[in-house]
Amino acid sequence: MSEIIFLSERGWQGMRSCALNFSKEGKLCRVFVKGQPSLEVRNFISQKPNIINYFISRPFFHVYFIFYFVFKRILRKNFLVIAQHPRTLRFLSLLPLKFQYECLEELPKPPYYRLPKENGNEVS
Repeated sequence: MSEIIFLSERGWQGMRSCALNFSKEGKLCRVFVKGQPSLEVRNFISQKPNIINYFISRPFFHVYFIFYFVFKRILRKNFLVIAQHPRTLRFLSLLPLKFQYECLEELPKPPYYRLPKENGNEVS
């Protein structure tokens, strides 16, 4: 996968660390952040290469990423989705699109996240 999409709904440290690690490998990371943080926070988390952040208002969060996924599938682009909220993972499993997704577990100490060892779930 050359593109990884992160769905950040609560907490950001684990998602941020994971995106930084993938970006160092040359992968494009798109982080969909639920909510509108202050300008100071946006400037802090937006200044890294290969990471693009989208700050999406809460009511439009799920709608926005569904349209984005459909657009990517129309272009026949492969991507990996990394989410952290159980409700979002259930929602992803119900979508009639084919893509891989993983569940990110936030940790209190570095590296601040853990991904499953197996090769993820595939939605078909």
